[in-house]
Amino acid sequence: MKINGIKALDYQCQGDSLTLVLSETTFDAVSNLNTALIEVRTDDGDLVEAHGGYALRAITYDKDKQTYAVVCTTAADDTTAQAISQLVAKVEELETSNTALAAQVDYISMMTDTDTGVE
Repeated sequence: MKINGIKALDYQCQGDSLTLVLSETTFDAVSNLNTALIEVRTDDGDLVEAHGGYALRAITYDKDKQTYAVVCTTAADDTTAQAISQLVAKVEELETSNTALAAQVDYISMMTDTDTGVE
């Protein structure tokens, strides 16, 4: 799985805290993580969960495991507003994609009906 494009081994959301375990990355990438909108995706890029309105609170590097533990907590209102704006943009993008897919399904259905003679 990936979190905002970084390989993730685990994540936990408990109350106001979100903890991420990230690997195969650098401190710079982790410290610049967009915590206003955290997207959890499969390795194929499918969205699993999205968390918004967090702020980075701590980064701990485990030398033996070569992983970063990232602790985020709910953030101030300006970060929440930014996250909401980003979520709105994502929803609009998904609605457009959904409309295009629905049109393709309708077309395939029409072609299948035509090919089999079913009306």
